[in-house]
Amino acid sequence: MSLPVSSLTYTKLLDSEPKAGVSINAKHMLDIKPTAGFTGSSDVTIELKDSSGNRALYTVRVNVSPAYKFAGPGLYMISLSNQPADTKLSSVLKSIDGKYDGIWGYSNNQWHVYKQGSSLNNLDTIEPGKGYYISMKEAANLTSLGSAITSKTISLTKGWNLVGFNSMEAKPMAEALDSISGMYVAVFAYVNGKWMIYDPSNLPGSDLTTMTPGYGYWIYAVADTNWSLK
Repeated sequence: MSLPVSSLTYTKLLDSEPKAGVSINAKHMLDIKPTAGFTGSSDVTIELKDSSGNRALYTVRVNVSPAYKFAGPGLYMISLSNQPADTKLSSVLKSIDGKYDGIWGYSNNQWHVYKQGSSLNNLDTIEPGKGYYISMKEAANLTSLGSAITSKTISLTKGWNLVGFNSMEAKPMAEALDSISGMYVAVFAYVNGKWMIYDPSNLPGSDLTTMTPGYGYWIYAVADTNWSLK
């Protein structure tokens, strides 16, 4: 995140989770260096002040998710765990610009795609509540900045839905999906190069046990419904 006006002073006033490792560097940008093993979020309040003492406060939510740590080239499933001020694809993915070659979304039974250098792109925004595939060219970390997601309801259509998880904390599958119990067949996720499944009718055969912010998920719904988080 850039804070470009050099005539101002910038001070971090509040940081709800120091383990996220958020600081302001000399270029007035946020450096994010989380403590090893930390995942979660931090609400950071920054003061901007001019030479006359006029001040403004800005608060951003910084998320540290294992879903945003891309180990190397390959395909990953992600979603937003916050609400960015600008949902344009180029803005959301600015921290990994040049390190990915394509991203795909799926909604209303239609694929949407952005591939660098293509003239056939029909995906230009990244939105909370939706899941995405991203193809990485190299290892990278995605920095996600924004406010808390206020909408806790995601509309599902009959059939396959590629969605995100509009929560700031991981939850057991049954708890996360309580509001649509009986309305879906299974949930799939692609984590660390492996497909995982949650089948409520076959718990012993399910290896997907937790829904985690930042990942994308396939949900097969038996009818149109609304998935609401408590």
